[in-house]
Amino acid sequence: MDSCECVDWNGLLALPLAEEIRRTLQRNNGVNADRYSTPFWRALGGIQQSTVYCQACRQTAESYEIWHSLSLPVPEQVKKPCNVEQLIFEHFEGTPLFDTCDNQNCRATNQRKKFDVLQRWPMVLIIHLKRWDIVSSRPFRRKKIDTKVSYETLLTVDVSQPAY
Repeated sequence: MDSCECVDWNGLLALPLAEEIRRTLQRNNGVNADRYSTPFWRALGGIQQSTVYCQACRQTAESYEIWHSLSLPVPEQVKKPCNVEQLIFEHFEGTPLFDTCDNQNCRATNQRKKFDVLQRWPMVLIIHLKRWDIVSSRPFRRKKIDTKVSYETLLTVDVSQPAY
């Protein structure tokens, strides 16, 4: 690591990171640490904690991701006006996983759910609205979702509170 990377590495470790992320970074001895300490990541990077919970055996598994944009699915049919705040709330509400539990004693199918919590908001939030629905893979066909989504030019986020 050269002196510039060391400054970035120290800056990265100075962030209010969850202990798990800090241990992972230290275990990797700074490998790829400079990637997450560039001006791009300082402005646009956030840290997300994902928890997968099995409703059958109550097993949980946590992981952390460093990310730079939120991809929010746009609903196809809506009865009331759709806005960005509601899409963000729904994104962090919990997503059912259609898979099998990793626990060898459980192996329940379609009983797991994934919950995401933002540990660190980015200074600049990039939101990607997913407006395409894949109709079929062979032949590849997609359909555009034309639901109107309202938004404010400035989204106020209280970073002192848990994200959602």
